[in-house]
Amino acid sequence: MTFTDTNENWAQTVDHCGNILDSEEIGETTTTRTYALWADAEINSVTFYRPSDLADPDGSIGAYASNEWTRPDDAPDANCADNLG
Repeated sequence: MTFTDTNENWAQTVDHCGNILDSEEIGETTTTRTYALWADAEINSVTFYRPSDLADPDGSIGAYASNEWTRPDDAPDANCADNLG
C-alpha cells in the first residue's frame, strides 16, 4: 500500500509499530511511503496515529510479483503493541 502526503503532515504522523515500511521517497514538499501488506508481510493493515484535523493521505494499492519481496527478519509482528505496556 502506498501513501503520499505533505512532509508537514508526515511530521505529525506516528506509524504503528507493526507497519512494515518497504520504501520512502522524500520530495521537496511531499513524501511517498510504501508499506508491505498480506502474504509474506504477515500483517494485513497499515495504521497511523495523527491529529484528527489532518486529511487522510492519498493511498493506492499495488502488488509484488511472486517471490519479489521477502519479509525482513527484524520486522515486528502485528501484535507488537501488546508488548509496549
